[in-house]
Amino acid sequence: MKKRVALIVTMMLICVGAIAQEKYVTDIKIQTYERWWGLKLSEEFGQPFEGSFTIDTSEDDRHSYVTNAMYSNRGRFIFSEAPMKVTFDGKRLQITSAKEKVEAVRGGSSLREAYLVCRHKYARIAEQKFTGDLFAMPLYELKDKLIHSQQSVLDFVSMVESRKFPKGYVIVPDGWRGVGTEADFSTELYPDARQMVDELHAKGFKVMLTVSPYVPAIGVRYLEKKRDGQLILNDEGKPAVMERERGYYACMKMTDESVESINVSLNVLKEKYGIDGFYVDFREACDLFDNMPSLKYEYVEKWNKACAGIEGVVMSYSEKMDGSFVYGFDMSRHADWDGLAHAVTMALKSSMFGYSHFAYTPLLTGDDAVTVRAVQLALSMPVAVVPSAAWELKNANVMKSMLDWRASIAEYMVSTVQSANVTDEPLIRSMEYQFGGSGFYTCMDQYMLGPKYLIAPVLEAGSSRMVRLPRGTWKSSTGERYRGPRIVNVNVANGGVAIFELQ
Repeated sequence: MKKRVALIVTMMLICVGAIAQEKYVTDIKIQTYERWWGLKLSEEFGQPFEGSFTIDTSEDDRHSYVTNAMYSNRGRFIFSEAPMKVTFDGKRLQITSAKEKVEAVRGGSSLREAYLVCRHKYARIAEQKFTGDLFAMPLYELKDKLIHSQQSVLDFVSMVESRKFPKGYVIVPDGWRGVGTEADFSTELYPDARQMVDELHAKGFKVMLTVSPYVPAIGVRYLEKKRDGQLILNDEGKPAVMERERGYYACMKMTDESVESINVSLNVLKEKYGIDGFYVDFREACDLFDNMPSLKYEYVEKWNKACAGIEGVVMSYSEKMDGSFVYGFDMSRHADWDGLAHAVTMALKSSMFGYSHFAYTPLLTGDDAVTVRAVQLALSMPVAVVPSAAWELKNANVMKSMLDWRASIAEYMVSTVQSANVTDEPLIRSMEYQFGGSGFYTCMDQYMLGPKYLIAPVLEAGSSRMVRLPRGTWKSSTGERYRGPRIVNVNVANGGVAIFELQ
């Protein structure tokens, strides 16, 4: 009898514990024509929500970003400080929380209003604000990424000037460091780096150094790093060696000590040489952690910490975004049509999570038609990067016309960034975000750059691009005016673009 009573008591305690863990359950009915965004950012997860799913935000997911916020195109939002389990079946959202009863709150009548009210009320917006120059000026990658020198950098800028391209940032490729130093120029390749920077500044250009964790897999520096246990090891316990454009390289670990050292070094480079920014490239290093997602996550997080407080940082890759930096989307290692479309989709998804300070940094080889469209897409992102492959384009006028257009909106980009620093609005916006109630919630192949410019990138082979224009008067890049809402087919043959300005 005692055993039976004890068993009953135990079962009751288990039930009470289960009830306590899932104390608050809320059923939220989906309204007519209502769609929801947020919760999880990944390649596979639909935005707006689609199908059926259950997501527990307390579970650690190293392959995606999970948040406790959701936004509706009917102006409602859901937010919780505590983890919650969300079940969606297309007709309702069921929210389960152990801490609080989570409700859908009215923030307005549109996706934009729901997003802004929720962000201003609950989001921890990054303290570091972005400066306008990074968004007003193009970022030029050199013609190739092999080892350069002070003279080759100056010659490159002379070439840019001779083509009458706009002033911009010059990205000095990796290989500028001297042997045996982590944060100083090679005196052999750059005999007077300060003079080089001053000369470029006098011409109206800015200088961005490429920073990476790669060490040539040969020589004294490599042997010292290997001896001191500072290199990432492979499954056999030996330094992992990768083939890059300039040869074979090992990769340095990221420790608390190296995080502090890198941060100090970046500040010294700014003060000593007048460097304006840094292009932080560790995407290939992350490939070494493909089977160890937790280590990859930690590695990227340490790079974020290493660059904390540094202005003008562009991360070429990140598994963990931070609101203080620009991130380079390189969704397809060698850009193809699917890769271009994927980059646009991921950029639009990310914008609903507070991350919209993007550059598109594809690795381009082969098909000249794809390269043309990838360059146009890169110059239509919030940060405009001119990829190195652009210098090999057969139709050079394509890049010239895109750079001229980008220069024409420089002041607009500065004002848009300054406004976003205050309002926290995304720089790249979905059509549904900017023009709520117009049926754009499934439109993921065109976007707004700020509130004024509609970009419809060419994402497939062909000479025509269909564009959906919202209400208002729109002027095309060739001067035609259209009254929306309407659908127009734009001639994009010979490198033409589908860009419209709201009048």
